[in-house]
Amino acid sequence: LPDAPQRVPRLYARDAILWGTVSDEVRTTTDQILQYFEHFARVPGLRLIPESLRSSVQIYGNVALSSGYYSFSCSPKTRNGPPKIIHGRYTFVYRRLPTPREDGVEWEIVNHHSSTIPTPPADLGKTSGSAASSISVVA
Repeated sequence: LPDAPQRVPRLYARDAILWGTVSDEVRTTTDQILQYFEHFARVPGLRLIPESLRSSVQIYGNVALSSGYYSFSCSPKTRNGPPKIIHGRYTFVYRRLPTPREDGVEWEIVNHHSSTIPTPPADLGKTSGSAASSISVVA
């Protein structure tokens, strides 16, 4: 979608904070958030690998959190090279709007952090937790 970068900041609250995957700065204005997503619109061949997306959602009344894992691919740096794969993790915090907006949005993003997956120390060990998606609602 050619207008996608302009559409994304509308999902963020006016007081939102974005600490993006490739940014060394926290972004706190609509213009800064737009600038961040305009960068990604210019990355050749960038796409989410749908089967990589894993998410856990927790809802606490008018606040919700979503944390998960994703992978993106983009065009190779060399003409015949393999696509570059970027593995990342994210956390979003959402706030429920008092009334849905005209475009149907009921929740707005108030905080978004994303980073690439680090290489863990060899002696850290693995958890036995499930990587499956989940949703939990707390009244």
